Amino acid sequence: MHLTAGTYINLNLHLFNATDNPISGNSGVLVKVVPSTDVQHEADMMFSGTFSISIDNDGKPHTASGGCNAPMDWHIFTLWPHMHQTATHQTWSYTHAGTATNLIDDDFVFEEQRNYPIADTVIRNNRERKENQAISSRDGASAADIAC
Repeated sequence: MHLTAGTYINLNLHLFNATDNPISGNSGVLVKVVPSTDVQHEADMMFSGTFSISIDNDGKPHTASGGCNAPMDWHIFTLWPHMHQTATHQTWSYTHAGTATNLIDDDFVFEEQRNYPIADTVIRNNRERKENQAISSRDGASAADIAC
């Protein structure tokens, strides 16, 4: 991640207590500063999907979808669905020249938190659209529960 002089970054640590008991311990973030001449590839992580998620308490599956155009050329090499304990399935695709390519169409299992390494896939700046869809069958879900 490249930061220019005078800019700031807010580092957050995402913790989840899956028990009913208090937890304690230490955590932190390590930062390694390198000369710009040593950088070969910059990497980033982005949220993909929608924050407009509201699931009725009706016991039925619901779908939340979102998408956008790539603001720059993206080289995607892995996908990591992150949907807490709420969503049950996810698809992720991109469209080029009217043809959709699916990169994920799989059930989501909270206890597994699978990562999907893929061959380097380039999504072109403002010419290709990516779509994301999460399906939840758990009542009362909100955007805070499903980060697609």
